[in-house]
Amino acid sequence: MKSIEQTLKEIAAEHFPAFSYVFENWQDADAKLEKIEYPAIICVLPTGGSVGMRNGRVFDTEYLALAFLDKAPRGAEGEDNAEIYTRMKLEGWRFIECINATRQFEPLLTVPYETICERLATVVTGVLFQLTLQQQHGGCLNG
Repeated sequence: MKSIEQTLKEIAAEHFPAFSYVFENWQDADAKLEKIEYPAIICVLPTGGSVGMRNGRVFDTEYLALAFLDKAPRGAEGEDNAEIYTRMKLEGWRFIECINATRQFEPLLTVPYETICERLATVVTGVLFQLTLQQQHGGCLNG
């Protein structure tokens, strides 16, 4: 059974070819932001999760974050930032719809997010979605 991270990477490659994709912790991702093309999807390493077992199958649940970012001019005005984070929020929701379409996880119906406006070393704006991905079909305990 493929990992949650592998599923997300495949969604990015298949449905978001114009986006760079980074899977990293925040500190290392921030350092890479200067070197990538935009727009970008940052999959932040899971902060934690839980593992459960039912009927001999292991079910993984991860708490992670997905950021959808695009370049912003330094000192961008509110309307400039609003256009970028609104566009990135829509792309993020489209990504969440792709996650739901895999039917590998419990459906995501409401997802908290926060805006990112010029908070990182690279001047970017976007949206950070906080996800709890719970597998619907666990993997066999013995492989």
